[in-house]
Formats: sequence, structure tokens, C-alpha cells
Amino acid sequence: MEVRLSFVTAKDSPLINESHKTNIILATLCMMRNLEIERVALAAMAVGIARRSLDEMIAYGSDRPAFGKPNLFSFGQIQKHIADSYAEYMAGKCYLYGITNGLDLSTYGNGLDADGVKLYCAPMAKKVADRAMQVMGGYGYVGEYNVERLWVSFDCLLGSIVPTPSRSS
Repeated sequence: MEVRLSFVTAKDSPLINESHKTNIILATLCMMRNLEIERVALAAMAVGIARRSLDEMIAYGSDRPAFGKPNLFSFGQIQKHIADSYAEYMAGKCYLYGITNGLDLSTYGNGLDADGVKLYCAPMAKKVADRAMQVMGGYGYVGEYNVERLWVSFDCLLGSIVPTPSRSS
């Protein structure tokens, strides 16, 4: 028994003429453009998750009395969590808005920007959601509160399911 493997490139194949080659190239470029758009959309979801987590963190901190204080804002660690979260959120939001304002949906070639914005915004949203859970203490882990749902939605939408540019081959 003899087994042969033969690899034929598209340019050598007699079955593919010039119009087929052009269609293959256009389809590939269209696919790459769609991946760029998908990455920007995922970054936008991450920014939304971060914003809502920040809102929940601030609302809880203003309503929760502790150790004789009317709210949590007088505690340095809470201030640090909120300030770090806000700074990272604003950086991600500005990066995202800058990319989307300059994005031409009819062309391709925005891969570096699309990869970069998702690569920054996805972990940023995770950190902000984690900090919100820390500020809320045990309540952050309870499903009745929005922070737990935001943390889970991050994990489902942007966690291990969606490949990041750093993991793509």
C-alpha cells in the first residue's frame, strides 16, 4: 500500500482561474475586516461592563455606612479602587472612541488598532469588575446584585470563550 500527499497551492491549481483567485483574496480581506469590527465591538462591550461596574461600585459605596462613617468613601482602599477603576475606564473609553471615530468600515487594514483596543479593554473591564466586587465585599458575589452578573457576563463574553489577539496564531 502506498500513500502520497500532494500539496497544491492556489496559483498552481488548474481548477482556479484568475477570477477565482480574486474572489478568494476579496473574501479573505472581507473576513479580516469583519474580525477587526468584531474586536472593536468586543472592546465596546468591555467598556460598557466597566462603566456599569464603576456605577455600581460608586452607588454601593455612597449608601453603605461602616465603622461610624456615613459611607465607604472615607476609607483609603475604597478610594483607591474607585480612582484606579475610573482612570482605567476613561483610558479604555478614550482609546475605543478614538479608534471607532477613525475606523472606515468599508476597508481593511485596521488590525493593529482593533487588536490593541480589545487587548487593553478586555482585561481592564475584568479588573474594574473585580474591584467592584471587592468594594461590595460579600455582596459582590451574590447573584441579586448587578456586579456579580457583570462579572459573569464578562467571563462569558470576553473571558476564555473569545480569543484575544495575543492568543491567536
